[in-house]
Amino acid sequence: MKNKIIFQTFVLFFLVTCTTNNPRKNPQIETFHFSDDFKVNTADQDTFFINIELSLGFEKSNKALSNELRKREPQLRIIINLALASKTKEEASSMKGQLELRETIKTSINSILTNGKISEVYFDELTIN
Repeated sequence: MKNKIIFQTFVLFFLVTCTTNNPRKNPQIETFHFSDDFKVNTADQDTFFINIELSLGFEKSNKALSNELRKREPQLRIIINLALASKTKEEASSMKGQLELRETIKTSINSILTNGKISEVYFDELTIN
Protein backbone atom coordinates (compact mmCIF):
# COMPACT_ATOMS: atom_id res chain seq x y z
CA MET A 1 0.00 0.00 0.00
CA LYS A 2 2.84 2.41 0.87
CA ASN A 3 4.43 1.78 -2.56
CA LYS A 4 1.11 2.58 -4.20
CA ILE A 5 0.92 5.90 -2.33
CA ILE A 6 4.50 6.74 -3.29
CA PHE A 7 3.77 5.84 -6.92
CA GLN A 8 0.58 7.95 -6.98
CA THR A 9 2.44 10.86 -5.44
CA PHE A 10 5.18 10.51 -8.06
CA VAL A 11 2.61 10.45 -10.87
CA LEU A 12 0.85 13.47 -9.43
CA PHE A 13 4.17 15.30 -9.06
CA PHE A 14 5.00 14.46 -12.68
CA LEU A 15 1.64 15.77 -13.87
CA VAL A 16 2.08 19.00 -11.94
CA THR A 17 5.61 19.54 -13.26
CA CYS A 18 4.33 19.19 -16.81
CA THR A 19 1.78 22.00 -16.50
CA THR A 20 2.44 25.52 -17.73
CA ASN A 21 1.91 26.90 -14.22
CA ASN A 22 4.97 25.11 -12.94
CA PRO A 23 7.45 27.70 -11.62
CA ARG A 24 10.34 25.71 -13.09
CA LYS A 25 8.89 26.17 -16.60
CA ASN A 26 7.13 29.48 -16.13
CA PRO A 27 9.31 32.21 -14.63
CA GLN A 28 6.17 34.33 -14.08
CA ILE A 29 5.12 32.10 -11.15
CA GLU A 30 6.60 32.63 -7.70
CA THR A 31 6.24 30.14 -4.86
CA PHE A 32 5.53 30.71 -1.18
CA HIS A 33 7.00 27.96 1.01
CA PHE A 34 5.63 27.36 4.49
CA SER A 35 8.15 27.42 7.31
CA ASP A 36 7.16 23.96 8.60
CA ASP A 37 5.54 20.79 7.28
CA PHE A 38 1.90 20.05 8.07
CA LYS A 39 1.23 17.02 10.31
CA VAL A 40 -2.47 16.24 10.75
CA ASN A 41 -4.56 13.22 11.73
CA THR A 42 -6.91 11.98 9.03
CA ALA A 43 -10.69 11.80 9.41
CA ASP A 44 -10.52 8.00 9.82
CA GLN A 45 -11.59 6.28 13.03
CA ASP A 46 -8.24 4.47 13.03
CA THR A 47 -5.18 6.60 13.70
CA PHE A 48 -3.50 7.73 10.47
CA PHE A 49 -1.73 10.98 9.80
CA ILE A 50 -0.78 13.09 6.83
CA ASN A 51 2.65 14.70 6.73
CA ILE A 52 2.91 17.19 3.90
CA GLU A 53 5.35 19.80 2.70
CA LEU A 54 3.33 22.34 0.77
CA SER A 55 3.92 25.51 -1.24
CA LEU A 56 1.69 27.99 -3.07
CA GLY A 57 2.18 29.41 -6.57
CA PHE A 58 1.16 32.94 -7.56
CA GLU A 59 1.97 35.67 -10.08
CA LYS A 60 5.58 36.73 -9.60
CA SER A 61 4.95 40.44 -10.12
CA ASN A 62 2.49 40.56 -7.20
CA LYS A 63 4.73 41.67 -4.30
CA ALA A 64 1.69 42.73 -2.24
CA LEU A 65 0.39 39.13 -2.35
CA SER A 66 3.82 37.78 -1.42
CA ASN A 67 3.82 40.02 1.67
CA GLU A 68 0.22 39.10 2.52
CA LEU A 69 0.99 35.37 2.37
CA ARG A 70 3.97 35.84 4.67
CA LYS A 71 2.00 37.93 7.17
CA ARG A 72 -1.01 35.59 7.15
CA GLU A 73 0.91 32.31 7.38
CA PRO A 74 -0.66 31.36 10.76
CA GLN A 75 -4.16 31.84 9.33
CA LEU A 76 -3.23 29.95 6.14
CA ARG A 77 -1.91 27.07 8.25
CA ILE A 78 -5.27 26.78 10.04
CA ILE A 79 -7.12 26.66 6.71
CA ILE A 80 -4.78 23.97 5.37
CA ASN A 81 -4.91 21.92 8.59
CA LEU A 82 -8.72 21.92 8.48
CA ALA A 83 -8.73 20.82 4.83
CA LEU A 84 -6.23 18.02 5.54
CA ALA A 85 -8.08 16.81 8.65
CA SER A 86 -11.31 16.45 6.67
CA LYS A 87 -9.79 13.75 4.44
CA THR A 88 -9.65 10.03 5.12
CA LYS A 89 -6.51 8.03 4.39
CA GLU A 90 -8.16 6.63 1.27
CA GLU A 91 -9.16 10.08 -0.02
CA ALA A 92 -5.71 11.55 0.65
CA SER A 93 -4.02 8.57 -1.00
CA SER A 94 -5.87 8.68 -4.30
CA MET A 95 -4.92 10.95 -7.15
CA LYS A 96 -8.49 12.22 -7.40
CA GLY A 97 -8.55 12.97 -3.67
CA GLN A 98 -5.24 14.83 -3.85
CA LEU A 99 -6.44 16.94 -6.78
CA GLU A 100 -9.65 17.75 -4.88
CA LEU A 101 -7.61 18.61 -1.79
CA ARG A 102 -5.44 21.01 -3.80
CA GLU A 103 -8.54 22.70 -5.19
CA THR A 104 -10.14 22.94 -1.73
CA ILE A 105 -7.00 24.52 -0.29
CA LYS A 106 -6.68 26.95 -3.21
CA THR A 107 -10.35 28.01 -3.06
CA SER A 108 -10.30 28.42 0.73
CA ILE A 109 -7.13 30.49 0.74
CA ASN A 110 -8.24 32.65 -2.19
CA SER A 111 -11.49 33.45 -0.37
CA ILE A 112 -9.57 35.38 2.33
CA LEU A 113 -6.83 37.03 0.28
CA THR A 114 -7.13 40.74 -0.48
CA ASN A 115 -4.05 41.38 -2.66
CA GLY A 116 -4.49 38.73 -5.35
CA LYS A 117 -5.05 35.02 -5.76
CA ILE A 118 -2.86 31.92 -5.66
CA SER A 119 -2.86 29.93 -8.88
CA GLU A 120 -1.36 26.65 -7.67
CA VAL A 121 -0.98 24.44 -4.61
CA TYR A 122 2.10 22.22 -4.77
CA PHE A 123 2.54 19.10 -2.65
CA ASP A 124 6.32 19.04 -2.45
CA GLU A 125 6.27 15.95 -0.26
CA LEU A 126 3.34 13.85 0.96
CA THR A 127 3.39 10.92 3.38
CA ILE A 128 0.37 9.12 4.79
CA ASN A 129 0.92 6.70 7.68
